[in-house]
Amino acid sequence: ITPVGLYQSNVLVFGMKSSPAIYYNTMIEIMKGLEKYLIIYLDDILNIVPEDIHEEINIELLKLLRRFNFKLSNDKCCVSVKKLTFLGFQIEVGKGLYIDEERMNSLLQIKTPQSGKDLRSVLAKFQFCSAFIPNFSIGLKNLYSYINRKDNIEEEIKNDFKNLLDTVAKAVCLQTVPKDTLALKIYVDCSSSATSSILFCESKTSNVPIYIGGRLLKKHERNYNISIKLLLAAQETIPK
Repeated sequence: ITPVGLYQSNVLVFGMKSSPAIYYNTMIEIMKGLEKYLIIYLDDILNIVPEDIHEEINIELLKLLRRFNFKLSNDKCCVSVKKLTFLGFQIEVGKGLYIDEERMNSLLQIKTPQSGKDLRSVLAKFQFCSAFIPNFSIGLKNLYSYINRKDNIEEEIKNDFKNLLDTVAKAVCLQTVPKDTLALKIYVDCSSSATSSILFCESKTSNVPIYIGGRLLKKHERNYNISIKLLLAAQETIPK
């Protein structure tokens, strides 16, 4: 309220707590009908359809944006490219989705944390990329038990942290389902406190990973025998 009346902005005011949610919900509403062809993350829009209708969807997308007075940045748009970075990951036609080399190198150069607070921050960075890292949850081992420690933990976690870095270094590229897929295969593993799984597409020529799962077990789940833990890992990996 102002001395001359009620002030109302003509555009969404960014910086307010509700602004991101309002913007995202607006984008979803605007793109209704195209949602199965697009991945929308706030102001990032990715066209994921095959090449034969890719251009058609691009045109429809532009028509909708124009109709609702949305503007695109020329510097940030990528059209008809074979490779790009989206939400911090590399997407490459013919190869798949993977962690880019620069990010991987920065992860592998992280020094052993000295405190529980540092460890919590580092594990969060690794967790962001865990969808590409086989056996990530198992690789955590006992590290989570140190995140609330306030004393120096560097020497105590040195070996476990090195093993985790070795696990991170084995990150894979996730691929799309090949047209000549014959079957889906699930490989599962478990430890006393975690499960791990990989979903493969089997074809005549190769097996390609399309999903990596796994998590730390809850307190009561750690009492399960190995067979039940493996079944739990498989159940949580099977496509719904």
